[in-house]
Amino acid sequence: MAQGNSQRIRGIGLESDTFPAATFELDRPAAVSAVVLTGASAPVTVQGKLAIHGVTKQASIQLTSRQGGGNLDVVGPPTFPWRRFELPGPVGSCPRPGA
Repeated sequence: MAQGNSQRIRGIGLESDTFPAATFELDRPAAVSAVVLTGASAPVTVQGKLAIHGVTKQASIQLTSRQGGGNLDVVGPPTFPWRRFELPGPVGSCPRPGA
């Protein structure tokens, strides 16, 4: 991330200097499809409490899961509901790594 973008994230927007941690606490274990045991990917929806920027909200997040190297890998979406957490959305764009 470019130095200017990093400074903006710490001082405005997410204000990570003031709110350095975000947490997601599952309400209950998520059911993962057995298809992931074959190495295939499968969607899984998790529900819980997302706390960020001093605000905690109930959230339902669509993730993708798959087994890899003896681990269960789970990845989340590249989007974030900024306004639900009383945050202004980002302005402009950030270059992709390696671009």
